[in-house]
Amino acid sequence: MRLLYFLAVLSYVYANPSIETMKASLIELLTSTRSRFKSPSGKLAPFEYSKDVEDLAVEWANTCHRSMPSDPRFANMQGYAGKCPIYWPLVREWTTRLLAEEKAYDPATGKCSTSSCKHYMQVTQPNNTKFGCAIKVCHVKNPNPKSFLLSVCLYRADKQSIPIHQTAGSVTTTNTSRTATTATSTTTTATPTTTTTTTTTTTRRPNTTTTTATTPNATTSITSTTTEGSTTGTVKLSVSSELPPTDKGTEMEEAEEEEDIEEEDEGVEDGDDKAAKTSDSPNLSSHLLPLAMIAITVLV
Repeated sequence: MRLLYFLAVLSYVYANPSIETMKASLIELLTSTRSRFKSPSGKLAPFEYSKDVEDLAVEWANTCHRSMPSDPRFANMQGYAGKCPIYWPLVREWTTRLLAEEKAYDPATGKCSTSSCKHYMQVTQPNNTKFGCAIKVCHVKNPNPKSFLLSVCLYRADKQSIPIHQTAGSVTTTNTSRTATTATSTTTTATPTTTTTTTTTTTRRPNTTTTTATTPNATTSITSTTTEGSTTGTVKLSVSSELPPTDKGTEMEEAEEEEDIEEEDEGVEDGDDKAAKTSDSPNLSSHLLPLAMIAITVLV
């Protein structure tokens, strides 16, 4: 038992330089795999090794859990566990599995044709531009003491706050601009509308009355033209849903004009009667003059 523990410690001491060498081999493997990927839009952006992503990978590797993490910080992670302290077979295992997944991937559909190729899809994900890897020598005491080598690599997108596969979808914000369009038309509806038409009739002279009433919602223009013996009216109305107020001042002015016309007519009629009486008086005097001359002659 002591000999086994001593070998484990010895392997851990000598493992540090070998771990760094294996990490460099993993970086080269993942970089070359991504560069071989042919996208319809062209080549993918090259991988960038990130120390921050490596720190997250180290944090998970230190737990020595073989199962995949449920913590969203460690999403898009892949790892393999191998026997300790043999390192190079583990690199070969990574290479063999990635090549098999590359053959199973169908670029036309973006899916795996035969077997699972999740790791290869993470390596060739266009948004995944950063990655970090960690390798940990783990020791298990129960139920049987043993050691294994845990290697993990974590892939992240640039400025990624949550894992890509957990994003339900991209959110697009559209500034919606509202445009108001005003259409002018003549519409006849059942809306209650009150229309007042004033007709002025005279027998002597034309009279034109123009009334314009303006409200905030509608404009009503009434034009009445009266000639001798006929009346012609032109009315222009704008339909409004509100009843326009009555202009009392305008109606009063029209009534006063009618009274003036009637008074003027009466004055004209009185003048005609006086003229008729005056003209009748000279006619009577001319008939009686010969009779008067005869009467005077007889008397003399």
